[in-house]
Amino acid sequence: MKKSSRSKVNLVYRQELYERILQRAPDFPEVCQQLGQLYARQGRYLDCLRIDQNWRRARPQDPLAYYNLACDYALLHDPDMSLACLEIAFLLGYRDRRQLEKDPELENVRGHPRFRILLRRYFPQPNRRR
Repeated sequence: MKKSSRSKVNLVYRQELYERILQRAPDFPEVCQQLGQLYARQGRYLDCLRIDQNWRRARPQDPLAYYNLACDYALLHDPDMSLACLEIAFLLGYRDRRQLEKDPELENVRGHPRFRILLRRYFPQPNRRR
């Protein structure tokens, strides 16, 4: 079997495994994240959204659940929902600025004026002495 064929079989196997796990434990964050990433690679953004909404319902105080929802909505070209979820993630304690600035899933909202406002509000630059 060629390497690319094995890789595809492995991805299908992992996807099916994660889906079975989530049927029994829909709020398993690591599995939600892995399955969401597999769906995103396949362009299945509505499935990503469904998985992350389940995660958020199960763990409403988890900032990463809201961050992932922000990514989902950005991929679905809904900047208002994306930025609203991002702000909730910040309010709940999400602080990985480096990830925000490089995550390709947020590319659709990164240039939005509200994105820059949120960054300034939640990631203020220290005062520089002259």
